[in-house]
Amino acid sequence: MSKMGTNKNTENNLKRLNAIFQSIPIPSYTWVKNKNDFELMDFNTASLNVEGDTLKDCLHTKASVFYKDQPNILADLKKCFKEKSTFENKLNIKYTYIHPDAVLIQTEVIKSNKNLVTHTATDYINYQTVFIENSPAAIAMFDNDMRYLSVSNKWVEDYKLSGQQIIGRSHYDVFPEISQEWKDIHQHCLQGNIEKKEEDSFKRLDGSIDWIKWEVRPWYNIAQEVGGIVMLTENITQRKIAEEELRNSESKLIEAQKAAKIGSWETDLTTLNVIWSEETFNIFELDFESFNPTHQSFLSFVHPEDKQIVEKVFNDSLINSKGYNSIEHRIITSKGNLKYVEERWKVIKNVNGEINSVFGTCQDITERKLIEEELISAKKRIEISENRLQLSLDAAQIGIWEWNLADNSIIWDSKMYKIYGVSKKNIEHKFEAWTNFLHPDDKEKTIKEIFEAVNNQNKLNTSFRIIKENGAIVHIKADALAISNSEGKPIKMIGLNKDITEQKELENKLKQYKHFFQNSNDFLNISNKDGDCEIVNPQMIKTLGYSEKEFLNNSFYDTIHPNEIIISKNEVDRLSSGEITNNFQIRQRKKNGEYIWIEWNVFPDEETGKFYSIGRDITESKKATELINYQFYNAPDIILIVNKNFKIERINRGRQYTKEELIGRDCIEVLPVESREIAKKAIIKCFETGENQEIENIIETGAWVRSRFVPMTIDGETRQIIIFATDISTEKQAKIKLLKSEEKYRNITENITDGIIVMDKDFKVTYRSPTNKKITGYADKELKDLDFMSMIHEEDRPKALEDLKRLPKITNKFEVFKLRLQHKKGHWIWIEGTIINMKKNNSNNAIVISFKDVTERIKSEEKLALSALIINSSDDAIISNTNNNFITSWNHGAEKIFGYSSEEIIGKSVYKLIPKNFYYEEDILSENIKLGQSVDHFETLRVKKDGTIINVSLKISPIVDEFGKVIGASKIIRDITSRKKLEQERKTIIDDLVQRNRDLEQFSYIVSHNLRAPVANIIGISSLLEHSELISKDNELLLGLSKSVHGLDVVIKDLNQILQMKREVNENKDLINFTGVLSEIKLSISNLISQENVKFIIDFSAKNEFFTIKSYLYSIFYNLISNSIKYKHSNRNPIIEIKSNLTENGFEIVYKDNGLGIDLEKKGEQVFGLYKRFHFHTDGKGMGLYMVKTQVETLGGHISIKSKVNVGTEFKIEFKN
Repeated sequence: MSKMGTNKNTENNLKRLNAIFQSIPIPSYTWVKNKNDFELMDFNTASLNVEGDTLKDCLHTKASVFYKDQPNILADLKKCFKEKSTFENKLNIKYTYIHPDAVLIQTEVIKSNKNLVTHTATDYINYQTVFIENSPAAIAMFDNDMRYLSVSNKWVEDYKLSGQQIIGRSHYDVFPEISQEWKDIHQHCLQGNIEKKEEDSFKRLDGSIDWIKWEVRPWYNIAQEVGGIVMLTENITQRKIAEEELRNSESKLIEAQKAAKIGSWETDLTTLNVIWSEETFNIFELDFESFNPTHQSFLSFVHPEDKQIVEKVFNDSLINSKGYNSIEHRIITSKGNLKYVEERWKVIKNVNGEINSVFGTCQDITERKLIEEELISAKKRIEISENRLQLSLDAAQIGIWEWNLADNSIIWDSKMYKIYGVSKKNIEHKFEAWTNFLHPDDKEKTIKEIFEAVNNQNKLNTSFRIIKENGAIVHIKADALAISNSEGKPIKMIGLNKDITEQKELENKLKQYKHFFQNSNDFLNISNKDGDCEIVNPQMIKTLGYSEKEFLNNSFYDTIHPNEIIISKNEVDRLSSGEITNNFQIRQRKKNGEYIWIEWNVFPDEETGKFYSIGRDITESKKATELINYQFYNAPDIILIVNKNFKIERINRGRQYTKEELIGRDCIEVLPVESREIAKKAIIKCFETGENQEIENIIETGAWVRSRFVPMTIDGETRQIIIFATDISTEKQAKIKLLKSEEKYRNITENITDGIIVMDKDFKVTYRSPTNKKITGYADKELKDLDFMSMIHEEDRPKALEDLKRLPKITNKFEVFKLRLQHKKGHWIWIEGTIINMKKNNSNNAIVISFKDVTERIKSEEKLALSALIINSSDDAIISNTNNNFITSWNHGAEKIFGYSSEEIIGKSVYKLIPKNFYYEEDILSENIKLGQSVDHFETLRVKKDGTIINVSLKISPIVDEFGKVIGASKIIRDITSRKKLEQERKTIIDDLVQRNRDLEQFSYIVSHNLRAPVANIIGISSLLEHSELISKDNELLLGLSKSVHGLDVVIKDLNQILQMKREVNENKDLINFTGVLSEIKLSISNLISQENVKFIIDFSAKNEFFTIKSYLYSIFYNLISNSIKYKHSNRNPIIEIKSNLTENGFEIVYKDNGLGIDLEKKGEQVFGLYKRFHFHTDGKGMGLYMVKTQVETLGGHISIKSKVNVGTEFKIEFKN
C-alpha cells in the first residue's frame, strides 16, 4: 500500500511540474539526442503563440530539418550537448543541457517595457523550492552558510528525516557525522565549482556504512552570484551489496570448478577467438600465461583415435543446434599424459537466429573411466567364473523336498537322505527334525528366511550348513517356493537342496589363486612362445604403466631394451626345449619411456606350450651395483675427460707421456691400432645414448686396462665423458669370478622377498632366509627346536606328508604347494610356494623350498565375491541376452521395474520389453554390440508387463568368451520416468517465466519511451527556475496542468489495463459457449450493428465450446468486431464471418471481414504492437489488436493475420488440445 501511495504522489508531482513548464511565458523547446541528430520531444504554450499551430505537426521532427535555415542554432545545440553546459548566445537564445540526453532551447520574445515584470530573489527561491520539494530524486538546496532552503521528499525518505524541522537548520547540525573532507567539498562548490562522484562511502553515527552516488553544484541568484549549493544524492548501498555477493559467487564457482575438475571454454565463431578458464588449462597441463588456445590447438591434443568423431559431433551440433551436446573422449596433454574428458557445450544464436558462438565445459573424468574399466574387467571375470560354475550345478544331483504346513510334515526324495547322510527310518519326518541338522551358526537365520518366504509368498533362495550324523559339515544351496490355496493362504512349500560343499571348496581355492595373482608384489604373466602376453597381473600393469589391453595386443618384445632383444629370444629358445630360466635380467621400457631392470624366473609348460613368468623390479639394486662399480673404477688410476671431438681436456696422469703432452691430443690416437676402433665406438655410443660404456683393451705398454666411459650430462645434454682406466692384467680373471660370486649372494640375500629354506639329503635344514621370520614370526633359532609338520593345519598336513614322500622320486622339477601355517602369535596364515629336489645337481645337492604369505590375497578374493553379491542386489535392472536377443539372466531389480519374474521372461525375446515403434532402435544397438562397442547412458522407452510405457537409461556392454568373441550383451536399465516428468515440469515453468520477463521488458520500454518527454520537461523547468523570470498566474498554471497531464494519464491508464489483464490469468476457467458469447456482444452493441448494417455469418458446427476464461474470450471477439465496424469500407456494408475448424492438434477460429484492410508489407511487424494505428480517419489508441494477441497467448493460443488493402482482413486463432 505504501508503494502504491508513493507512486500516486509521484504522479501528482509530475503533473504539477509539467503544468509549470507549459505555463512559462518564454518559448521553450525540448530536444532529445537521437543517434547523430536531435528529435523534438515537447514544446510549451508560449512557443505555440510564436510558431502557430503548425508547430504541432513538428513533434518528433529532426533538428536538422527544423533548423535547416538556421545552422547556427543547430551548431549551438550540438555544442551544448557535447559540453553538457548552459550558455546564452548573442541572439538571446539560451541552451540548457538536461541530464542525461536532452537540451532545452529558450528564445526571448522582445516586448515593450510596459509588459516587463521584475521578479525578486524571493520569487526565484520559491520557484526552486516548488521544484525541489516535488522532485522524484534526493535533492537539497542550501544557502552560503549551508542552511537548508528546500529538500525533496526523496531526501527526507532516504536520510530518515521524516517529522524533523530542517528548513533553516545547518546541514552540519542535521548530520554531525559529516567529515572535514565533505565540508571542504561544500566550500569548493560555494566558490562556483561542480563536484561529483559515482560512488562514495558515508559512515553514519550508528557505525553503519551507506554507499551513495552524489553531485554538488552551485546555484545562482538573479544577480548571477552564487546563492548557495544544490546537492543531489542516490543511495546505492544495495547495489554495492549485490556486487560483493556476485564477486563471492564467482569465487565460489571457480573453487567448485577446481574441486570437480571442470573447466569452461567459449568460441566466438565470428572472430574465431577462443577463451579457456584456468581449470581448462590445468586439465590440458598448459601454462595459463603463455599458451594461446584455438580450436585447432584443442584438436591437436585430442587422441588420434577420437579426433574424427570429436570433429564430427562438434560440426553436427553447429548444423543441428539443439540444447546441450556432450561427448566423452581422450586427450594427450602437453606433458604426454593420457586423460579422459567429458565435453558439454551449447550453440548460442543471436536475435536473428544465426549461430555466433559456442559455450561449453570440459571435465576431467580420468579417475571415473579407469574405475569403470576395472569394474568391467572384474565383472567379465566374475561372469566367466559364474558361467562355469553354473554348468557344474546343472550336472549335479539335487534333492527334492516338500513341507506340509497343516501338519508340519516333510517329504524327502532318496537324494535328500543321501545328502543329509541319514536313513529314512532314522529320521522323524517333521520340520523340527530337519532343523536339528542345521549348523548352530546358521540355524536362526535360515529358519527366519524360510518363514519370511512363506508369509510373503516369495521365492526362497539361500544357502546354509548342516552337520551330518558322522559330524561332517556340508554346505547346502536351497531354492524353494511357497504354494497357496485358492484363497491365497500358503499351504505348503516345495524346494530343492544341493550339496555344494565341493563347490565351496573350489570357490575358496579359486579365490586364493585370484588373490595371489591380483595382489602379488611380483610381476606375474602367462605368455606363448611368440612373446605374446595372454594374462598379466595388476602389479605388472601398475609398475610398467601399460593397460591390460596394451599388454595383450602387443608383443612382449616391444617393451624390451633394443640391446637385449636378441638375448631374450635366445632365452625363449632355451625355454622351448624345456629348460627353466632363473634370475634372467633385462631392461624393459615403462609407458613413460623410462627403462627399469627386471629379474625373471620363467617356467615352461610342455603340455600347453605356455610360459609362466615371475619377475620383480631390481632397478634400485642395479643402481646400487652401478654405484659400487663407479666407486671402484674411480680408484687412483688413470682418469681423463674428453670432449665430442675426442680431444683430451683433462687427465690425472699418463704412462709414457706427461699430462701436459696429452692435454689437447686425440684420445684415440694414443692407443694401439688394435684398440682404437672399440674405444671410438664406445665413446660415440656414450655421447649418443647418454649411458655409461665400458671396454677392456690393450694400451701402448701392452697392459690390459678396463676403460669405463661415464657421460657428464648438464641440462639434459652430454658434453663431456669421463674415462676411468684400470690395469686389470693380473686380476682380470679373479675379479670376474668375484663379481659373479658377489652378484649371486646379493640376489639371494637382498632381492628375494619369499621365504627360502634349504635342506640336505636327510631333510636337515642348512639355511633359512631372513624372510622366514617375517612370514612365520619365528626366529631362526626358534625354528630349530620346532617340528615343522606340527605347524601345518591338520586339514593340510596329510597332503604335505604325501608330497614329501614323493619328493625323493622327483628331481629338478618344481612342485607347487599351498597350505595353512600357524603363526607364532597363534593365528593361521596361508602360504604358497614351490619345492624342488636338486640332489642330483652337483653344485647344489639340496632340497630348496620357496614360499610366501598369501593370506591377504585370499581375503581380497573373498571381498571380490561380496562385491559381486552387492551388484546382484542392485535396484537397477541388470539383464543379459544372447546375440539373437533372447534373455538369459534377470535380476531382482529387473523384476521390480518391468513386473516379470525370471521364470516368465528368461528365454523370451528382449523385444517383449520394447515398444514396437522402437524395434529399429534395438536392431541398431545390437549391431553395435556385436562389433564390440559399448553403449553408455542411452535414454529411450520400454514397456512394462502391464503395458505401461516408462523412460529408461541404458548402459550396454558386450559379453565376450575366452577367445574374445562377442556372445551376447549385458544391460543395466534404470527407470528415469520420474526424472523425465520433473524435467518437463521444469521446462514448463521456465517457459512461463520467459514469457513474464518479455512482458516486463515491454512494460519497461513503454514507460521509458512515453514518459520520456514529460520527464525531460520537468528537468527543463528546473533549469528555467534557476535562470528565468516567471509570471505567477494561478489560472494559467491550472489550465496548463490539465492539458499536460492528460497525455500522461492516458498512458498510465493503458499500462494499468495491460497489467490488470496479466493479473487476471488466474481467473477460474469454465466451459464457454462461443454462440452465447457472440450473442452477448451483439446485444451490447446492437445500436451500432443496426446503424452500420453489419451482417454476421457464423458457423460453430465443428466446435462451439471451450474450457477457458470467459472475460478473455469476450474481449477477443469484442475487439475484433469493434475494429471491423470502426474500420469498415465506405462503399460497402460490413460483413463479418466467424467459423471454427478442428485441426490435427486441436482447433482453430477463423475470423474474416471486408473492411479497409492493412498493408502488411509495410506495417506487418507492427500489427500487434502497442499504440500502433494504421487508419487515422476515426478515433483510436492502437491497443485493440495488442490486447487480442496478449489474451490469445495468455490462454495458450496463437494468432496470425492475412490482409489486403481495400479487400479485408482474416485472423486465425489456434488452440492446441
